[in-house]
Amino acid sequence: MWGRGLVFAFSVFLVAAFPLSSQTVDQYSEILEDGRQAVKQGNPDKALEIWSKAADRFAGGITDPRIGIAYIELATDLKMTDYYNRAVEMYHWGFSNPGHSDFEDALSEELERIKPIISRKNLKQWRKLLKDEKYRDFGREVLKFWSWMDPTATSSYNERLIEHWSRIAYSREHFTRNKMSTYRADERAEIYVKYGQPDRIDDGIMSFSSGIVQSWIQQAFQIQLAEFEDLPMATDSISQAMARQLMRASVMRKRDQIMEYERNIRFQHNYPYYEIWVYRDILENNLTPLIFIFGNDGDTGQFGKLRSVEDMMPNAAFRASGLQMEIPPSFFLQLMYYQDLVTVDHYFERAFQDLQTRLYNLNGVNRWDSRQLRHQNESKLIHARMKAPEERSTLGEEFPSIPLDVHQFRLLNQNNEPVLATFLMSNPYRAYFLDQMMEREFNLDAYNLSGSVVGVDEQNDIVFRANNRTQQLREVRNFRGNVDRIPPEITYFELPNERSVTNQKFTVELLHKFKDSTKVGENLFQEHIRAIGGTSHEQIEPITIENGELEMGDLLVGVREDADDSELPFGFRVQPDATIDKGENLIVHIEVYNLNGSEGNPKPFQINYVASEKAGFFKRLFTKRDKVGLSLNFEATADQFRENLEIDTSPFEAGDYTLELRATEPGTDREVSRSVGFTIEAHETEQQEN
Repeated sequence: MWGRGLVFAFSVFLVAAFPLSSQTVDQYSEILEDGRQAVKQGNPDKALEIWSKAADRFAGGITDPRIGIAYIELATDLKMTDYYNRAVEMYHWGFSNPGHSDFEDALSEELERIKPIISRKNLKQWRKLLKDEKYRDFGREVLKFWSWMDPTATSSYNERLIEHWSRIAYSREHFTRNKMSTYRADERAEIYVKYGQPDRIDDGIMSFSSGIVQSWIQQAFQIQLAEFEDLPMATDSISQAMARQLMRASVMRKRDQIMEYERNIRFQHNYPYYEIWVYRDILENNLTPLIFIFGNDGDTGQFGKLRSVEDMMPNAAFRASGLQMEIPPSFFLQLMYYQDLVTVDHYFERAFQDLQTRLYNLNGVNRWDSRQLRHQNESKLIHARMKAPEERSTLGEEFPSIPLDVHQFRLLNQNNEPVLATFLMSNPYRAYFLDQMMEREFNLDAYNLSGSVVGVDEQNDIVFRANNRTQQLREVRNFRGNVDRIPPEITYFELPNERSVTNQKFTVELLHKFKDSTKVGENLFQEHIRAIGGTSHEQIEPITIENGELEMGDLLVGVREDADDSELPFGFRVQPDATIDKGENLIVHIEVYNLNGSEGNPKPFQINYVASEKAGFFKRLFTKRDKVGLSLNFEATADQFRENLEIDTSPFEAGDYTLELRATEPGTDREVSRSVGFTIEAHETEQQEN
């Protein structure tokens, strides 16, 4: 089933300017305090009611972000899920027009709370707005940010905003070693607010083994302790007793040196507590996961986020002292600490192996090895963190996801304005069947699929929104128990292709029509939303008509429509992934713009096309490739021409092909060409036979 997208320009609603009243601010302060007193008296519902009435009482004027923050903070602290929808509304109300200097502290605190999940560019911009006392603009930027983060478009409810405040509430409850962060919790809260629960947590206290450390010292300084049984025989000048006595003194002196150095190392060891967080899947194409190290600082003992394991060692440990080679105690502390962590991740294992390699080097340990390795280990962690995204939502972990793929084609509309023919290809059927197992009935009529697109500019301002009307899932046939066999649902939009748009966000939602149905899992989504899919990418460069040139749109390919298809935007079933079944003819949609000729008179032009098999180097050399081609003459009555061509693909076997198409005007040197790849797939019966 196809659905057409409805596109409309999006403008941010600005509240009309009212005189800033100190009396209104005082009234807000009284309301805020009344709610806080209700919380102290053990009546949070009353507090939320008091704060909620403030938005209705002062609608249309200056708004108080303190009340909006207090509402969402209390609702998420106490997990009052019935109030989550209103909490989002109150937060939006509070930041819609906070144009008073008395709110500056509240706005600054909110900036610090959002700081871990925004870009440096946004952080700099928002700080400048506060510095310039542009409080309304600051509130507008905050709401724009959360609008972009919203994973669903079917309502004003913002699951990502609730997730953010739920993470803050969790942090305050669980990360209580100090209150050094802006969340009134320790520094683990900043990472938890950014990325949620780690994939692995390891914690403990760094141990100390005197025996192991002494053996490392002996190896590092290449000290040989002779056994008394191997003493040399007495000579004429030295009696055996004298030789034994000299050897014993030498051995004892070396042992004393080792033990003294071991005591010096142990003196630098404070038995620090550590906690390692490992995120496995945040970094793409990176062998090293995202790792955060928390623990007691080696100098202050203060618990917090550390740059590396070495931060748990005192700085004094990195200063060489003791034996002649002056190897600092930190080298042996590094061996000990990384050995304790080798099972946590390969990062720690590799660091320990590097230390061992230097320990057993024939040339001995270099006095600068410890500092060099500290810098190296710290740099690896910093490098991984620089590649990490600003934030990660885990909303979908207990919620079915919809695979979503987006295909866009550059065209011009009737006014020669650039547009993007946009196809959202999604397969909601796995989520549908999971939900139906919960419902214990299979009813396609109870579900709709909704798609949406948002385009933003460099300043993250929303340039356009596009929401299609919901489309009902089509009847599922012949998928034989494998949902991957079900053809994808296709939602169509025609979007403006403006250069100001830098990024687009696409979402699809599987909606249940009846809200009293069973909810799947414990999640923050509204009950009628059963699954979502989303992706975003940069906007592609538009095609334009410049200097009177002949121009052609991107080629769309597909096949003849099925009998049950309707409302097809191009008169045939477009295959956005350019895949057709063997035996089906290829339909290609072409659009040619800026044709020459006087108004009302025919404008002749010619189209040549060649469809040929893609082939590797050796196949191009030694085999003849399948190819079909044709020249067609057309006449257009306007400066734009749109047509669907049907190409016979019966000579082609299953495989990959390229269609090259060129439009020329007779008697001129004006021409334009486009190409597109397409794939012919064998029938299922043929695949089974092969």
